[in-house]
Amino acid sequence: MKNFPRAHWRGRFVGVFGPALLASAMAGVSLAYAGNDCDYFLPGKLLVSRSVYDNNPSNVHIGETLPPNCGTTTGGCSAGAGYDGTYPTVFNNALIDGSFGITSKIFLDQITARGSLVNSLEVPNSSQSGVTRAKHQMVTSFSSKSELALNLSANRKYVSFMGYVAPINAIDVSNSNTPGAVDPTNPVGENVYRAVARVDQRGNFEVTKTNAYSGNNGRAGILNDSDGRGLSYMAGNAGNGGNPQPDKIISEQAPRLRIRTSSP
Repeated sequence: MKNFPRAHWRGRFVGVFGPALLASAMAGVSLAYAGNDCDYFLPGKLLVSRSVYDNNPSNVHIGETLPPNCGTTTGGCSAGAGYDGTYPTVFNNALIDGSFGITSKIFLDQITARGSLVNSLEVPNSSQSGVTRAKHQMVTSFSSKSELALNLSANRKYVSFMGYVAPINAIDVSNSNTPGAVDPTNPVGENVYRAVARVDQRGNFEVTKTNAYSGNNGRAGILNDSDGRGLSYMAGNAGNGGNPQPDKIISEQAPRLRIRTSSP
């Protein structure tokens, strides 16, 4: 596999790669899907992560119970939703439900040094044809944008970032438990894996699940693929329940995640 060009990433990479841009829409973006037979990311360009909320009123119904499945926890329920899924008032539901958020698509925008858009690559998600639960897919959580910091791997072969293995338009995923570290005092009664995604120069994605950061969000992951190693180092927060947090919420926060280093 070809490495990302050194001149492409050094210096400008750190200045641009970070939390995603918030957007309800982005006019003029040319959406594209990478192929397996040619380079998608080009030398001398910058990469920026962003998310787009789809502004669907039916995403939330006025009066529905928040957080989801709160009746199955000891954390208790909030009042019913006061706003439907219409942007931007949908996010006023955070006044009712302190865990409120909605999952949304992730895009990687390739831009020139002068800020012109080259193309935009959509991270695989449930809205795309052929993407099932068994496929590599990942979303972020709008309007919280802590988890889309971009990092180049040690061998400059991949860019890594974190999110959730969930469908789009799911509610309160960013404060859900992970399946392997369930906190019964967390009012969000859902179990959702956090994940590290990596993308190569040809635009191929691979997503690796983790039980780390139950109750909150993973913020960044970086792949150490030097000398044949396949370790992803992560940073993030955990816990959304009682104080003190249950021991398992603390002990499950693995500092390293082993992933495959072969090309997807």
